[in-house]
Amino acid sequence: MTQNRRINLTLPCPLLDTAARLATARRQNLGAFLQGAIQSATEQERERRITSATRTIAAELAAEFDGAANWLDLQRRLRSRGFVLRLDMAVGLYLHVWPSDRRLLPIEALDHSLESLSQHFRAVFPGASAHKWVARHRRGQAA
Repeated sequence: MTQNRRINLTLPCPLLDTAARLATARRQNLGAFLQGAIQSATEQERERRITSATRTIAAELAAEFDGAANWLDLQRRLRSRGFVLRLDMAVGLYLHVWPSDRRLLPIEALDHSLESLSQHFRAVFPGASAHKWVARHRRGQAA
């Protein structure tokens, strides 16, 4: 359970008036409105940091994606940089931290997709066809 703490807050009157009007329009009390505004600002900052980190990782790995001759070469190149690709048929292709194997980013965040890379390498992701076979057999759709 979250603990609450009472605070005193001094705001310029025009800002306080605007906040009170917005809170009323949203049918909230001023405290709930300010709490929501702070949470929203915190989430926006977190998203900004994630976006910035994603751009940095994408830029650092661009040469690895561009220079890879095939899936195995790409995996080798990524591992040398501390990353690896993992496929989960339920959620897609993800970049993981290597060797801890912690999921980091969906491949789409790096401006790639499973489909585009499969076309580029002219091969499915290693193990992808096995994943599909297992999924079909679990559903009783053996082909």
